[in-house]
Amino acid sequence: MVCIRAKIKMIFIRNLLYIKFNRNRPQYQFSIYWMKFFFREYIENFNIKPFGSDEERPNYYKFMLECAQSFSKIFEVWSKIENEKKVKINEIRKSNKPLRLIDKFFFNNSNLLKSKFIYNLVVEKFIEKKKIKPTNKYRK
Repeated sequence: MVCIRAKIKMIFIRNLLYIKFNRNRPQYQFSIYWMKFFFREYIENFNIKPFGSDEERPNYYKFMLECAQSFSKIFEVWSKIENEKKVKINEIRKSNKPLRLIDKFFFNNSNLLKSKFIYNLVVEKFIEKKKIKPTNKYRK
């Protein structure tokens, strides 16, 4: 079964990545108006660009930023675990090759961020793991 909540979050994160990596599109200019401070590292002429207030920001952009912030925390934990695995493997192999560690900030890892990868990280939050406790009701 597909988790609809995780799928919606994945779509919003993919839209945010689309906006970030397609600077020549009209969506980029409009989105920068509402999310200027979120994209501050990537905007050329930061001080020239106008921006909308946080109170007037449309719900679409508010939810997109919330999804991105929660995903960045998940991605940071995942990248830390993956980097530790790489270091252990490198120590076992005793390789002299320099390691390419994964950056904890998800915008810097665009080749990793495919829809399936995002969905698999996000869906773990929504999976309910219920444990059934054995009862002695029918035992004698």
